[in-house]
Amino acid sequence: MCRTTDGKRAAYHDIMINTETVKDYVRQGKNDEILELMKQGEYDGMITTNQSLFNLYQEGRITEETALELAPTPNEMAMMLRGKM
Repeated sequence: MCRTTDGKRAAYHDIMINTETVKDYVRQGKNDEILELMKQGEYDGMITTNQSLFNLYQEGRITEETALELAPTPNEMAMMLRGKM
């Protein structure tokens, strides 16, 4: 949970759906590559923490500073905020 601009709280999170591809990647030990599947798996309902934070930022619910502070990969978040991703 993070503090929003209106003083309330909002959840941000990863969602990984157990698709056949994800199952195969887990079996093969391709754990690092699963994050890339999540980034591209929006149609399956997947989302990364950075994408979740970015959505809150776009909705005006959190500030840019909050998004950067809470991002697990701040460099990626900075690129998202600058429109380069």
